[in-house]
Amino acid sequence: MGRHKQLNGEFVPAGLAVRHDILKMIFDSPAVSVRIPSALQLAKKHHVSRSTVTAEMKKLIESGWIIGKPGIGSFSNPEKPVANQTVVKKKIIGLLAGDTWFLKSDYTDWAILSYTGLELLPDIGHPKNVILSSKDPDHVYQELNMSILDGLIWLFPQDEHKKVIQKLQQNGKPVITIYNQVPHVPYIEFNHEKIGEDIAAHLMKEKISRIIWGTLEDPNPDRVLHGAKKYWKKHVQKMPEITVLERRYSAFEQLEGLFKSGEIPEAIFVHSDFLSSVRFLMEKHSLSDRVLLITSYGHIRKEKDFRGIVYKHDFQKMGMLAAQYMQKLLNGEKKLVPLKTSLVSEVFYIRGS
Repeated sequence: MGRHKQLNGEFVPAGLAVRHDILKMIFDSPAVSVRIPSALQLAKKHHVSRSTVTAEMKKLIESGWIIGKPGIGSFSNPEKPVANQTVVKKKIIGLLAGDTWFLKSDYTDWAILSYTGLELLPDIGHPKNVILSSKDPDHVYQELNMSILDGLIWLFPQDEHKKVIQKLQQNGKPVITIYNQVPHVPYIEFNHEKIGEDIAAHLMKEKISRIIWGTLEDPNPDRVLHGAKKYWKKHVQKMPEITVLERRYSAFEQLEGLFKSGEIPEAIFVHSDFLSSVRFLMEKHSLSDRVLLITSYGHIRKEKDFRGIVYKHDFQKMGMLAAQYMQKLLNGEKKLVPLKTSLVSEVFYIRGS
């Protein structure tokens, strides 16, 4: 994508903003031929070399998006958008997870993004997966602001990108966040404290008094634990004995140390990919039939012999709401979209096969 320039220590594609800028001109006026600014004008606007702009324009000419007329200039090709009218007629909604630099996605990521995309289609908009080229907030803002996106649904946005989201919204690009709240931006979450209260109710019925709780530097399991403690304070005279595993890097050794010393819990709350490590240790110390597991349904949904308490998120409902809210924002109905929506999850006991 043309030459690369360094931005705050990161190498990023220099021509990306140029390409997005040109495509935005085309999508804003798909039915007419629009004159594209000169390579010199675009180079000054985006602070890149003329050769970078020329390389990007050459790619767009080769793919049929623009037509170069020697001695006159470059113009958009109205026939290209017509050939892609299924895209042009719809609003283009970006779907973005985290900073897109992680190496793998889990069940939660795929479920939320998939259901959201399906709910956007066919009437609300055309979902487009967004891959960022940089982690730097300034460049991320430039990249998203100059993109052809009409709106953005951002799953797990990082704290350093909160100002990016606010600036996008201020500049007229609707944004909805999931799992990380940004002030004055519509936000959807699952009510983790309510999950904790429901888990505590099940544990109380089972008369569980010794629990290991893995928060592992994740705020959501910590919120679940907070909800459980609130429930116990209301309903029991004596709180269960809770050992919290806070640090991911030391959790495995800490848990094995407890097992070796004979400090065996009656239940373990665990989430994410650490579940496999916990089950390995339980099998190693012959505890699989003695310790109750508490985890997300997404991690054990294909297992027939699982025994324990699970919480099940309604990802389809979350996707439906995200799509509906985006439609209202695109229609200028901002006042009809709540700033915060908390969804209740189902908590139940699986007895195993």
